[in-house]
Amino acid sequence: MKIATLQQAKSRLGELVARAEQGETVIIKRNGKAAVRLTLATEPELELSAAEARKLNAWADDERAAGRTRVFESPAEYAAHVRAQRSIRSL
Repeated sequence: MKIATLQQAKSRLGELVARAEQGETVIIKRNGKAAVRLTLATEPELELSAAEARKLNAWADDERAAGRTRVFESPAEYAAHVRAQRSIRSL
């Protein structure tokens, strides 16, 4: 874990981001106290909750049973579709 002051972070942000991209956690302090944690970001659009996964599987089963199938170009497109369906159903 790398700890840097706010002033250090301002002058070495590129280096700190590179360290975070490599999986290292970087803590940035302000006035001597930890203020921010810099970590590798995940892509939330690719993450499904257990409930979303169940709904997705049920939907896929229904589509297959009805003879309707759809090809998605990426996992992100698939997840966006599921979320859109969920928001439509909640209206």
